[in-house]
Amino acid sequence: MSWPGAYHVVAFLGSLWFGVVDFCRPCIGSSLTASFADGITFHSSSWAQFAVARGAWRVVSVDFRSAEGLFSFQIDNPARRLDCPACGAAEPPIHDRSSRTWRPLNFFQYQAERQAQVLRVACAVCEKTSQVSVPWARPGSGFTQTLEAFIVALCEQMPVLAAARWGCRMLGSGP
Repeated sequence: MSWPGAYHVVAFLGSLWFGVVDFCRPCIGSSLTASFADGITFHSSSWAQFAVARGAWRVVSVDFRSAEGLFSFQIDNPARRLDCPACGAAEPPIHDRSSRTWRPLNFFQYQAERQAQVLRVACAVCEKTSQVSVPWARPGSGFTQTLEAFIVALCEQMPVLAAARWGCRMLGSGP
């Protein structure tokens, strides 16, 4: 990297790497087996450590599509009851689940995505059906918090136009 402040971004990525591994270790549990179309098989939880945060959320599968250069993490929350996000009432039943996809940081040269069934709870106390937030993204965002933080760090250290071009190339949506 030739632009000023490269050290700060590298330091940020290094701390992010170790922070994510430490943050996610409790949720992985047993090792994950991932088999890929090109014959590679991982019998380790190391890939899953990047995909999910604390709580009941679990990585249930990892799929690598080599033709697309994409890692896809399938995440699930098997909970039957969760606290109401609107009023905090204890454990109303799950109303339904809707499929969502988020874009995290790339894994080396490969793009990645997180797919999860987001839960909604039907609360009898406040009479609302509310979506439960996921621990890796802000409500309504299609990007993970780590990707957003990385882009903010880039914008602090380099011209915004250069950061935008880099982001478009990384996301596969621009020049």
